[in-house]
Amino acid sequence: MAKASPTYLAVLKQLKENPLQHFSHMKIDKFFTGELIPFQPNNIQRILHARCEDQLKKTGRVRQIVLKPRRSGLSTYCLARFFRHSVLSENARIAVIAHDQPTSSTLFNMVRLFMRHYPKPIAPKVGYQGKQELQFPDLNIRWRLGSAGGNEIVGDAIKMLHCSEVSRWGDNAGDYAGALLRNVALADGTEIIFESTAKGVGGMFYEQYRGAH
Repeated sequence: MAKASPTYLAVLKQLKENPLQHFSHMKIDKFFTGELIPFQPNNIQRILHARCEDQLKKTGRVRQIVLKPRRSGLSTYCLARFFRHSVLSENARIAVIAHDQPTSSTLFNMVRLFMRHYPKPIAPKVGYQGKQELQFPDLNIRWRLGSAGGNEIVGDAIKMLHCSEVSRWGDNAGDYAGALLRNVALADGTEIIFESTAKGVGGMFYEQYRGAH
């Protein structure tokens, strides 16, 4: 990787120290309008952000399981959080898993939107881009997309894992989630966020959420 200029390093230092300011450099589609606006976390997103940052400070890693209200934007927050990490660090594999392929694609398109409109002076070089993968080769960063029950991600080393709508993963949710979790090291800097809306009593997400609270 080429030696960075002092100005570039100063900007990165500022963005690393102020996550909420950094989020404003990312663009999202305003709900119902399609208008591109800066990502400004709402109150619910800020609560999860504070929980993640507090846990990271205390333990060196993030492990969160979140029961979310609909249209709360918590999936957006998770993606923005992981995107922030991917442009400010090196050597990471980031995985995004949803309950079905269309939703996985929707989430991944949000990551591509972050990248497409991220400020060019500080944007990393984009390498391979596919339907299920995005790479920043100079940083050795790789994003991968999957859907519950698939084999796209299992077997890959993962540093940051976002699992969305886990209550809708089906009867084999426990087995698949277990396979994914075995690919995340018990190491500082790793993050796992399971989030979902409610889907009645029973199932892996229900039991895991009750056990964590």
